[in-house]
Amino acid sequence: MRRKPGTVHDGLKTLTVDLREKRPVYVQLMDGIRRLAYLSRLEAGTRLPTVRALAIRLDVNHNTVARAYRELEHEGVVHSRVGRGTVMARLGREHENKSLLTRITELEREMRHRCVQLGLTEKQFLTYVRGKYRKA
Repeated sequence: MRRKPGTVHDGLKTLTVDLREKRPVYVQLMDGIRRLAYLSRLEAGTRLPTVRALAIRLDVNHNTVARAYRELEHEGVVHSRVGRGTVMARLGREHENKSLLTRITELEREMRHRCVQLGLTEKQFLTYVRGKYRKA
């Protein structure tokens, strides 16, 4: 899907940070942006919000967002140009394997969350799944 130059992708609406989590906020941001890229919600060439805009949206310090963008650029996930902003890079084959792992991790998190909502313990859930796959 082609976007007009200068538009900011809305795929970052799902990007969140948890200030109570042990991982630093900039790491959470990096993981979230990587996850969206691996899930193809942020395609190559997609312009990311400015540092200040994302910091305001997430209610975090702009230096935190700047650090996340710098680290992602170092990894080759994004490209930044002064005056042009930050855009998603084209991810190579080494990132394809991470995409699968990211999807599995997301499913696992979602299943854990739903189990908690249903009042199931992890042991109850695992017993059910093991029994289901033994029969298959």
